[in-house]
Amino acid sequence: MIKNETVISIDDEFLPETRSGLGTPATRAGIIEKLIKSGFIERQKKNLVPTALGMNLVAVLPDEIKSPSLTADWEQKLQLVQRGELSDSEFMAGIEALVSELVSANSAPIPAIMPVFAAMQNERNNGTGGGKQGRKIGKTIGKCPRCTSDVTEAAQGFFCSSESCKFVLWKDSRFWSAKEKTFSTQIAAALLKDGHISFFDLKSGKTGKNYAATIFLVDDGSKTDFKMEFINHALKKPANALKAD
Repeated sequence: MIKNETVISIDDEFLPETRSGLGTPATRAGIIEKLIKSGFIERQKKNLVPTALGMNLVAVLPDEIKSPSLTADWEQKLQLVQRGELSDSEFMAGIEALVSELVSANSAPIPAIMPVFAAMQNERNNGTGGGKQGRKIGKTIGKCPRCTSDVTEAAQGFFCSSESCKFVLWKDSRFWSAKEKTFSTQIAAALLKDGHISFFDLKSGKTGKNYAATIFLVDDGSKTDFKMEFINHALKKPANALKAD
């Protein structure tokens, strides 16, 4: 396991202002939240502290991928594409060439890094690595729409219990937060059972008025999404209709 630990203050501007093309504070905040949900960093009061999983990931990645100059370079080229000074095919060809070069240059395991993978596997087996095997599994709430295995609840979402299946319903979903709703166990269970659930007192973020809608679970075998259809209030309420939280 990599022992070096870096602490980043959430209040610090840890990306130089002089470097262009690294996004806005809003996009950086989104990246930080994704790293936290993925288990690579964690909050400790006002600090961001890398987890063992995060430090191991940084240790095994090529230096080119870890460098912020790569992101800045891509952003600058995207601006050229936007201005018509570079074609999108040329931009993508450059990325494909870089990926091919990195894969070729890093295809063989590095002896000095091999202990990292053993440590990661031990963490997974001991329930501390952040992977599917390491997650603390809760109760079963339904069947997976892809493989019919049990779907179980964890802290971050509802996951298929099969190691080979990637089905997941994340609790922290923009779809539900935009409606100011908590994606609860009851809602997830209803979606897995019936494929849809109805609400008769959802509140519009624009008008502040209530509206009724049925929300459908849509899964194409590789990604999961939600679809909403409005309901006429004059219609009879479905049996699985819920009130908004």
